[in-house]
Amino acid sequence: MKNSAQLSYLRQLCCLGLGGQIIMPDVMRALQGFIPSAFNFFLWADESYQLSAAYWGDNTAPNLQALYLREYYNSKEVDAFKVTFSQQMRNGRGWGNTEKLGREFLNSEIFNNVIKPAGIRHCVEATICKDERGLGSLILNRSPGEKPFSDAEEMRLRSLIPYIAHGLSGTRDLRGELTHSGESGLLIVDHQNKIVQCCPNAKRLMQLAAHPEPTQHTFSPDSPRVKLLCSNLRAILNGWCRPVPVLRQRNAWGEFLLSGYPLSVDAQPDGLIGIVIERYEPLPLKLMRNMRALQLTARQREVCLLLSYGYTRNMIGPRMHVSTHTATDYVRKIYDKLDVGNHGELMKKLMSEASYKG
Repeated sequence: MKNSAQLSYLRQLCCLGLGGQIIMPDVMRALQGFIPSAFNFFLWADESYQLSAAYWGDNTAPNLQALYLREYYNSKEVDAFKVTFSQQMRNGRGWGNTEKLGREFLNSEIFNNVIKPAGIRHCVEATICKDERGLGSLILNRSPGEKPFSDAEEMRLRSLIPYIAHGLSGTRDLRGELTHSGESGLLIVDHQNKIVQCCPNAKRLMQLAAHPEPTQHTFSPDSPRVKLLCSNLRAILNGWCRPVPVLRQRNAWGEFLLSGYPLSVDAQPDGLIGIVIERYEPLPLKLMRNMRALQLTARQREVCLLLSYGYTRNMIGPRMHVSTHTATDYVRKIYDKLDVGNHGELMKKLMSEASYKG
């Protein structure tokens, strides 16, 4: 029953029309419930079948990504997988399950120098294709001591290929639709902008903020824009008029807000600075997660999303290929089930519901 709910959620995510990069963090989280895994990642291919972007579901993986790109990408990886990344994308077929690759995989350089140091022992891969063209590679991983991926789990992953391919092609205009994702982190820098402390979530969010360059795996305090944020805060503490110490970074993962604060008791200009980083995401993604905790049918969730886009009941009918009377009945039943009386109360209910942690 849990797998059925996870599958339904994954299909709906991929049909939101938001685009593959913005939905990928949620797809990865949901995949861990659908097929248990330690962490997952996705590699995008451009029109020339070259790696163009990556999403890593683990804080340590981007460091290994740089090693992979430098030493193994489209070259020595063939020793382990019997195919290179670009060949996968060109042929539309990947390497599948590492359990079927034989001893060559375990003896390969890429396993011992990249995969094993990342705490990975078992992998399963699905090449996401559309019209016989590879769009990217989805890889699930398990740690040493965990059981290998079974044939049934591999088939379960492959069943998602058409949906993820569809999700990658979404083009909805996201302007004005962003809301706080609930994700935030803190890093502390000294007077030389060197990191003194950084929580795991801050590290992950800084990596996401660095997108889209696959080799640029950190958006560090040494970058000119973050240095300017710290400089403005220190100038303000010295009594100068400077812009507020806030930095916004927008990319395919959403919008990132960095805010600087003095941490010393007497707010000395040369004291430690705390940088809070927060991620904002499209409203539909947050609503989708929150609605998982509510007893709504798939059709009712679709109606809620349309209402969040500003659709009226007269507009919902044609969009869902039902009569206006049926659309009105959908809305009435949602109001009754969630004990709300109008559109404003409904949106407040959907936004305040605790996000699903699955």
